[in-house]
Amino acid sequence: MRNTEVIYGVHPVFEALRAGRRKFHRIFLTPGGVSSRRLDKLRKLAATHNIPVGNTSASMLERLAQSEHHQGVVARVSPFPVTALAEVLASDAAGADRRFLIILDNLTDPRNLGAIVRSALAVEAEAILLPKDRSAGPTPAVSKTSAGALEHTRLVRVTNVVATMRQLREHGCWLYGLEPTADQSVYEVDFTGSVALVVGGEERGIRPLVKKNCDVLLSIPQSDRLESLNASVAAAIAMYEVYRQRLANSTNGHA
Repeated sequence: MRNTEVIYGVHPVFEALRAGRRKFHRIFLTPGGVSSRRLDKLRKLAATHNIPVGNTSASMLERLAQSEHHQGVVARVSPFPVTALAEVLASDAAGADRRFLIILDNLTDPRNLGAIVRSALAVEAEAILLPKDRSAGPTPAVSKTSAGALEHTRLVRVTNVVATMRQLREHGCWLYGLEPTADQSVYEVDFTGSVALVVGGEERGIRPLVKKNCDVLLSIPQSDRLESLNASVAAAIAMYEVYRQRLANSTNGHA
C-alpha cells in the first residue's frame, strides 16, 4: 500500500492512536502476544476511532514488521507527520523567550534517536531538529525504541543545520553545543531563557562548522576512566539540567 508504513509494538501503536496524528488503515493482533488487559485496552481505543482490527499469526506479524519485537501488535498507518520549522517558530506554546529545542547533528543510530526522543518528551522539549541527509529519521524502529514517545513529538527535518542555527539565533535562541573537551560544564550555565541544545553523533560528535556556529560549548563532568558518554545519555543529562532549572525558576515565581 502506497504512502503507508508499519509501526509495531504495544506502546508505539497505542500512543499513535492517542496522539491522533496518523491515519490508521488497520491493526493486526496475534492472540497471546501481550496480556488480555492490554489487548482489550487497545481494541477499545481502536473501536472509538472506527479502526478495523484483525487477528493473524505471529509469523505474519514478524513479516509485516520486519522485526521479531512486535509484541503481537502491528498497525498499517500513514507516514510520520514531520513538522515544518516555520510552524515551530510561529508557535507560542513555550513563549518566544523560553524555547527549548534539540538539534541533532551526525546522529545516525535509530536507537539513540529513539532514546533521545523519549527523554525530550519527558522534559517538555518543544521540538527536535535533525538533518534530512546522513541522519537517523522517524522510522518505525525509532517509534519502538522511544516506547511511542515519537508519536507525540514534533520533529523537524532541515536541509542545512548551520543555516537553521542562524535562523534560531535571529529568533532569540542561545545555541549550546555538547562537546566533551569544553571547559565550561552544563551545570555552569543559565538555561532559563530560550535554548537550543546541539547534540553530536555517536562517533564524530558535532561537525566542525556546526560547532563553530554554537554560541557556547559545554561539557558533562565525568570520570577519566571513560572516554565519552553515549550520545543519548549525554543528551539526556543536558536536557534534564535544562528542565531542572526551568522547574526551579517556575517554582520561585519567575516564569
